[in-house]
Amino acid sequence: AVKELNGSNGVEFGGSVEFGGSLEPSNYEGFVFSYVNNIKEVIYYYGITNQSIVSRVVLNQSGVLQREVWVWGNSEWSTFWYTPMDECDHYGVCGPYGVCDPNLPHMCECLLQPLDH
Repeated sequence: AVKELNGSNGVEFGGSVEFGGSLEPSNYEGFVFSYVNNIKEVIYYYGITNQSIVSRVVLNQSGVLQREVWVWGNSEWSTFWYTPMDECDHYGVCGPYGVCDPNLPHMCECLLQPLDH
């Protein structure tokens, strides 16, 4: 579940969300983040400490989870974080014994190399 806390009321979204990377690359001024993952639940919370910030989390039609903030000067939403960020953020993309590195020419390589006899 993802819960948005903005002011005194929260809007809760049910369902499952699969994350392959970190939920937030770092803390941002004006926001407080919390992530709970235990046997009973997986919950991601964010709170806004600066009430002049308007923010939302959007799951788009392609399955990309985006955090957006309202830019008052441009009167539009601006995405400043999203996941998955690259193909390696998808679970098991290189198989059970593969290592994924988006900087490699072929992205996937074997975890173990065969011994020469």
